[in-house]
Amino acid sequence: MPFPTRSAAAALGAVALACAMTAATTGSAEAAPGNGKNALPDSVPLWAQAAHKVGASNKNTVIDFRVYLDNKGGDAAAAYATAVSTPGNALHGKFLTPAQYAEKFSPSQSDVASLSTWLASQGLQVGYVPDNRKYVEASGTVAQAAAAFGTSFSDYTVQGQKLRGNDTPLLVPSTLSHVEGVIGLDETMMLARPHATYQPPAGFRVGTPCSAFWSEKIVPGAVYPDGGTVTPAPDGTALPTNPSAYAPCGYAGAQLQGAYGVKSAIDAGNDGTGVTVAVIDAFASPTAGADLAQYSKDHGLPAPKLTEQVAPGIYNHPTTKRFDPSGWAGEEQLDLEAVHTMAPGADILYVGAANNGQPLDAALNSVVVHHSADIVTNSYGYGGEALQYGIIKPQVDIQIQAAAEGIS
Repeated sequence: MPFPTRSAAAALGAVALACAMTAATTGSAEAAPGNGKNALPDSVPLWAQAAHKVGASNKNTVIDFRVYLDNKGGDAAAAYATAVSTPGNALHGKFLTPAQYAEKFSPSQSDVASLSTWLASQGLQVGYVPDNRKYVEASGTVAQAAAAFGTSFSDYTVQGQKLRGNDTPLLVPSTLSHVEGVIGLDETMMLARPHATYQPPAGFRVGTPCSAFWSEKIVPGAVYPDGGTVTPAPDGTALPTNPSAYAPCGYAGAQLQGAYGVKSAIDAGNDGTGVTVAVIDAFASPTAGADLAQYSKDHGLPAPKLTEQVAPGIYNHPTTKRFDPSGWAGEEQLDLEAVHTMAPGADILYVGAANNGQPLDAALNSVVVHHSADIVTNSYGYGGEALQYGIIKPQVDIQIQAAAEGIS
């Protein structure tokens, strides 16, 4: 199977984009509740329910957040992204540079200026604005944010955590009609988790003796709890009923390439050379580069071409017991090893968000704004339907720009 080209990558991205857009196709501000204010649609966290409320949030807590603006032309950017990704369309393959996209579809500089002026007038500190002008970053206390957005904040118990959320819809002046959502005022992003379902402790190793293949090594005399009935393997192989088998040792390098049927293509030179793959996770393991180099050496892979960076405009939240940098380090290593195994010739760009509290969206936007990769893997997710429109729509817009640029 050929490694995705820029055109193929965009086509793949368009498929994912079409699925994601079904969750975010309405406009920006809802009907004004009066006093020259508009309510942002679905801006109350879905988990902020009275039954789970603990009490009022600390008004002195300093928070940073990003206020996102709508693209120019409504759905025009999404339509263009679909067109350039659709074989047979007259625009197929005519991808835009980040500068071209910004000129055609990004929020206007005047909209950014109006939003920045309003935020400053509320006593909030205005921060980073990316080159695509998609958002304005700001910070202030919970009390200042509550006053600015016409709401109050409470703490709620959610999936075993205590999270801050606004109790009522966020309000913005009706003159700021292009505001589409705010990320960071509530703590929904704290629910982001690495895709790996299990994070081993530091120094974890598969117990020995382990098997190179199922039932290679067995435990003499062991008996299964059900008395010995074992379901055959999918290919019909009879598995041992007594004694039992040790766990497989795990696969790496050429074994994984063979399992996925790409080894012959890689050996023929179709190994990802000329393609950059960006991996986005929270935090950044200080030993990631050395670990990947050692993994490559141990499993017969060429030396990796890895670059690591922290996206600009990401605040450095303090690491507390609410965060899990060691768990994310395992996910980061897994992602880097998987990419390098399947595309040993590709350049890898690791982009680390300061933590999983808020800035994963800013990390993704940074890659797209600078077109610093051809393919992006976001190796994190959320348990259940935890995300509201005000968080989904801005991230879908970043994906739209990616597809328009030919990024998968």
